[in-house]
Amino acid sequence: MSGPAEKAAAVKALAGAIQEKLVVPTEQRFQQVELRLSHLERRLRIFCCGLAGTAALALILAAYGLLR
Repeated sequence: MSGPAEKAAAVKALAGAIQEKLVVPTEQRFQQVELRLSHLERRLRIFCCGLAGTAALALILAAYGLLR
């Protein structure tokens, strides 16, 4: 039978391998998803600002047309 030190080393090696194969790639995917979401959020804000500006301009032109 192997000793407790050998078992502990095997468990640590297995835990390191699991972390390297599963946890690190998952964290990298989450970081990529977060980055994509932040870019999408920025584009959506720009789109909404443009849409609000267009609506405001349309209201101003409509008011000008009614008052004229």
